[in-house]
Amino acid sequence: MQQRREDQTRSDELMAEETPGLEIRIEKAPPGAKAFVPEGDKKVVEFELEPIVEEKDEFVPYVSPFVPWQPVDPQMPGRKSLIMDIETTGVLPWESRIICISLVDPADPDLEVITIYDEEEEKTVRIFIEVLQQNGIEELIGYNLLFDYRFIFAKCLRYRIAAEALGEQDLWDIMEVMEKGRRGFVYGRSKSGSLEDWTKFLFGESKLMTIKEMLKAWGEGRVDDIIAYNRDDVRKTYKLWALTQLVLQPISPTQETTSHAAEAIQPAAPAPMAQPETLGDVPTGQPSEIPGYRRVVSRHSMAE
Repeated sequence: MQQRREDQTRSDELMAEETPGLEIRIEKAPPGAKAFVPEGDKKVVEFELEPIVEEKDEFVPYVSPFVPWQPVDPQMPGRKSLIMDIETTGVLPWESRIICISLVDPADPDLEVITIYDEEEEKTVRIFIEVLQQNGIEELIGYNLLFDYRFIFAKCLRYRIAAEALGEQDLWDIMEVMEKGRRGFVYGRSKSGSLEDWTKFLFGESKLMTIKEMLKAWGEGRVDDIIAYNRDDVRKTYKLWALTQLVLQPISPTQETTSHAAEAIQPAAPAPMAQPETLGDVPTGQPSEIPGYRRVVSRHSMAE
């Protein structure tokens, strides 16, 4: 009761301070006495109380990566993403070399696969960095992506390549997504699985060749076979990524979600990735003679 009286007293004092011409007198009456009422006209004061809102730093949740279909909210901003896969002659960058790099722009309606290859490893890496710079890529997507990323980074160190664009992307490693699901929902010993494991399970597809066969093809100079192998891997990577998005991202209830063919999912509509200027229009499998470069660039649609 005492606390209530003190609170009321403080409230009356504040009211008097904020209202000119209003006088409030506090009187203590003996027990049984009537309450004191000041003489004169009564004044009615109305106050509108507003809730106190604590100021906090604005938190904007990040949704990653950009979904490969038209989102429910057409105002949802897109991200410039690139799905990638590399082929190497080994697992250690100081003992092995990059053979080729295949890329898919998920915003491209044709889902065209671009493969970068050059007899000189340095030029292959430089062209890849050029693609990142010219297109403002914000996100790299791949299976066991950290292996690809670290390998390319090591080669940039080796050849003293200025690759500021390489550090500007978010990395979406599909293998990490699969590993997180295993830790959260699978009891006992298990692994995240390889790209081949998942594509065989989800699409009934196997690799075009084993790692041993790929290295044999490299030793025999069958570069076209390795490019086909690399291109097939990045195509499978796209399909697996697209299906993870069906599970992890909200989509329209009218969208088909039961098909095993990820190509049935319509890509979203941002501008397709621009081709790097030094690539030019190169026929499939044909060398291109450009000053400072000698390479083969292979472009194929995923529908082929």
